[in-house]
Amino acid sequence: MRNGFAVLLGVSLVLGAFNADAREPSEKDRRAVLEARARLIHAMESDDLEALFAVLTADHVTMPPDGPSMSNSKELRAWHEQRISAYAISGNWASEDLQLQGDWAIDSWRGLTILTPRGGGGRIEMMTKGVWFWRRGPEGTWKLARSIWNGDSQGARAGQR
Repeated sequence: MRNGFAVLLGVSLVLGAFNADAREPSEKDRRAVLEARARLIHAMESDDLEALFAVLTADHVTMPPDGPSMSNSKELRAWHEQRISAYAISGNWASEDLQLQGDWAIDSWRGLTILTPRGGGGRIEMMTKGVWFWRRGPEGTWKLARSIWNGDSQGARAGQR
């Protein structure tokens, strides 16, 4: 219950940061967020940690399922390194709704995540969903500030392909 409250509080704070007086987002802003999103996915699928961390804000927080929240730190890097050593990741993470307001964008997504064990064995497929909170920095680039996701347990299948 405490974790659910923390997530709700975090979402509320981000939404509260939206400024009603902020300028309307343009199609250029939307394209820029989608381009940053594509760079993030490419970095994940190619195991490029430098490119991955380049798309994260300095105060980025990742909230994975069944684990602690991690900031853009050594802890988060170690978490990604551990995943990379154990699994190749691929998938299709489609944006279902992208809302922009001022310097913030909320990207609700859903898709199939595939983890292929590097040591052999059947791959793991799971239906996943999440919310990515993007923030435009002072230099004008969009970076991922918060990443929250979870799986649909009934969609998890091990070793099916």
